[in-house]
Parts: sequence; structure tokens; C-alpha cells
Amino acid sequence: MPRPTREQVLTEIRGAALRLFVEQGYDATTLAQVGASVGYSKSAMLYHFASKEALLAAALVDPVQRLREHVAATADADLQTRLAGLVDLVLAHRHEAALLVRQSELLQEVAGATEVVEQLVEGLLGGEPSLERQVAVHLALAGIADAARCFPDTDPAQLRGPLLAVAARTLGLAAPAPTAR
Repeated sequence: MPRPTREQVLTEIRGAALRLFVEQGYDATTLAQVGASVGYSKSAMLYHFASKEALLAAALVDPVQRLREHVAATADADLQTRLAGLVDLVLAHRHEAALLVRQSELLQEVAGATEVVEQLVEGLLGGEPSLERQVAVHLALAGIADAARCFPDTDPAQLRGPLLAVAARTLGLAAPAPTAR
């Protein structure tokens, strides 16, 4: 059997780290645990990643890129469309979204992550920068990510409607019409 390439090894480690960070929490997960889950020692982990923070940053690069693409694709859309697209993105990547929300203080480790989150928030503010609106946007974002994670066995098509309806109400938007998905 051929030896895995460096990129394959890094992909395997990032995937295991993301899974453990979500399952156990970032603080409760060690580099040794991540390494053991993929058959590497802690020293091998440190060879590839200088720290646990660096591993988290590497594990979040793809989710942040998907968020960046969502923000760019919905830049000219109305608030309902932006919100619906965000809910769909979160439902497709529940665990990564929850981790992004929970570990937001570490986002500065991921190139451009803070900026894309700020763009997402700005897009959902809808030109109304009041403190109350800012709080509503942050509650909606965190609530979408956390609720999607809390119902892992619920079919995304079933969860989509309630997530959209509650997030829309939180943002003071009209409840979206139910759609068949």
C-alpha cells in the first residue's frame, strides 16, 4: 500500500481534530488525543502543527471558506435570502458551524475569518446598526448554529423551517413562507 501524501495526512488530522473538538469541546481535547485517533504520536502532531490553536485554525479553514463563498454569493440578496442561505449552509455543516460560534475568539488564527464573520453580521444588520439590532443578529447566528447542532438526528428539511422562522422573528423579519425541500 502506498504511503499517504503529506496533504492526505494533514486532511486526516484536521478531520479528526474537528470531530474531537466538536464531540469533546476544544478545551477538553488534547493534541495527544487527536494524534491517537489517527495513529500518530503527540510529537508527530507537533511536527505538523505548532500548537492546538494552529490545528484548530487549520481545521476551520474549509468551513470559513464556505462561509466566505456564502457571503460573496448573497452580497446583493435581500435579508430573507441571506438568512435562508445561511441556514442551509449551517445545516450542511452543523458541527463546524457550532465550533465556529463557540471558538470565535480563536478565529483570528484563520486568515480572513474575522473579516468574513464581520461581513456576515453586516449583511444581516440590514443597514440598521442599532445595538438592539446587533444583539439580534448575534443571537440569530449563534442560535442557528447551536440549534442545528442540538438536533443532529433531525432531518435538515424538517429543521430548516423552524430555524428560518425563529431566526427571522429574532431579526424582526416576516416569517418566511414554508417551502418544500
